[in-house]
Amino acid sequence: MKRICTSLAALGSLLVLPPLAGAADDAAMVTVRSTDFSGRPPFTRRVETLPAAEVARLEPAPVSAETVTVRTTDYGGRPPFTRRTETLPVSEVARLEAEDAIEAGGSSLRKRAAFRSKIH
Repeated sequence: MKRICTSLAALGSLLVLPPLAGAADDAAMVTVRSTDFSGRPPFTRRVETLPAAEVARLEPAPVSAETVTVRTTDYGGRPPFTRRTETLPVSEVARLEAEDAIEAGGSSLRKRAAFRSKIH
């Protein structure tokens, strides 16, 4: 009985080890789901299994610069006016504000006329 248990344990370990060896290969694979929203429904969906190295290469690198969400409205023409939301780096927004101040003719602060009192 002891020999049968030992041989069954050895046989069981042989059956278990090959799937574990394949698990290391599966860990290097990533499943990516993509949907094409162009056109009318039903939209085409694809499931692809890609190597992790290829997916990591396609992902964008983290951006260290601060970004700001800027909303702009184009008042040309008749309503409804076109509105856009853009995400820009802070340095770009500061540069655009400086250009606007230069185009306006200097300071963006309004200067009031001096108060004159009429003396009769």
